[in-house]
Amino acid sequence: MTNASDIATLCATLDEQRQRYMQIFVMGAPMVFAALCAIGALMMTEDTGFPWMFVLFWTAIASLILFHVMNMKYRTRTKAALMRDLAAGMGLEFKADGVMSWDDVAPHAILPPHDRCGIEDGFTGTIANVPVAFQEMNLVDVSRDRDGDTTETTVFHGAVIRIGIGKTLNAHTVIMPDGVAGRFWRTAFSKFEPVRLSAPDFENRFDVMATDQLEAHYILDPSFMESFLAVGEHIGTKHFEASFRGSEILFAISRPGALFEIGHLFHTLTAQDLTTVQNEIAAIEGLVNALKLNPYTGLGAKIPD
Repeated sequence: MTNASDIATLCATLDEQRQRYMQIFVMGAPMVFAALCAIGALMMTEDTGFPWMFVLFWTAIASLILFHVMNMKYRTRTKAALMRDLAAGMGLEFKADGVMSWDDVAPHAILPPHDRCGIEDGFTGTIANVPVAFQEMNLVDVSRDRDGDTTETTVFHGAVIRIGIGKTLNAHTVIMPDGVAGRFWRTAFSKFEPVRLSAPDFENRFDVMATDQLEAHYILDPSFMESFLAVGEHIGTKHFEASFRGSEILFAISRPGALFEIGHLFHTLTAQDLTTVQNEIAAIEGLVNALKLNPYTGLGAKIPD
């Protein structure tokens, strides 16, 4: 993991970039104002006078556009430099456009239907000898009313995490927060059956469904259920779902706000900013550790052939 000295050096380097982008903005806004004043002077007549409203309005619009462009350029370069450095320090690889597609996660059936899928900020590698890939994902549903007006609703925003396991499952087991699964019962989970467990604490928080009852019970042995409950405590949320399918576990963790965000044109980059992002990445590491997976034997109890 990146140490304090490395973080301080990286902050200083990235802040030099911020100042260069700030200079472009500070110089560009007055130049836009001057150009619009010249145009206003050409438009001026004795009857109308100088068109101050025109000049001020378009100066504000142009300045906002210039700020947005400079801020996005700075944030993009800052994030790329930061994420690659932090990821490398944790033995991971960062990809700005994500590390998995919708087709990779769709078979797990725990994410809601949607019309548009946004993917960014992906990481891949191994944590505690377990293969892991995770990224930010935003799913949007688009509806149209009778007048033809469209409404966009975010149906999922958060982190999607794929964790490799050391065995291949024959069936499909899904865990969702209590009460959530019913919304999909007649669609994605029509072939699933509820799984009853002798674990009141677990059943009070989650609904479990599976295409094979025996395999589900092998996966969710008492030790693994205890570890799974620890995941919720570690990530600090009850809004997470999991799917056990093939040779992987897929987690979908809902949370407000953007993940792994860093940098703003008007704010000096500090070590605390980097530490916040570092902690978000470290939370994924903690999730894997909380599951207590063994890459050589897989998860839960031994599944019979």
